Amino acid sequence: MSKPAQTYARNCQGCHGEAGFSVNEIPRLAGRIGYFARSPEGRAYLVQVPNVALNLSSDETIANLMNWVLASFSRAQLPEDFQPFTAQEVGRLRKVRIDVKSRRDEIVAQLVRSNRLASREVLQNPQTSLY
Repeated sequence: MSKPAQTYARNCQGCHGEAGFSVNEIPRLAGRIGYFARSPEGRAYLVQVPNVALNLSSDETIANLMNWVLASFSRAQLPEDFQPFTAQEVGRLRKVRIDVKSRRDEIVAQLVRSNRLASREVLQNPQTSLY
């Protein structure tokens, strides 16, 4: 198992599941997370959600984790010009605290307006009270 896969197993899999999805209350990664990488704001959001931003792992470990998660669970949704996260980028972005639900709603609306996402329903969570 690769180091990013181990990091995912230790830090993310308990909620998001081994294959990037679990229960409706937890945001699905599989087939979805790559859409967020289609805009700078969405890209930032991926690192600013609390369990990523506040994780005790190094910026390099988080960058490797994010790149692995995106490639493993949502490669088809990534933009053609996707650039992998770097430790420096993660370090800068992790310092920003966000209101997760409102920021997510803003990014999804922006992706739809810019035709980077067909509709809001693509990224709709069945349990909208969490994210």
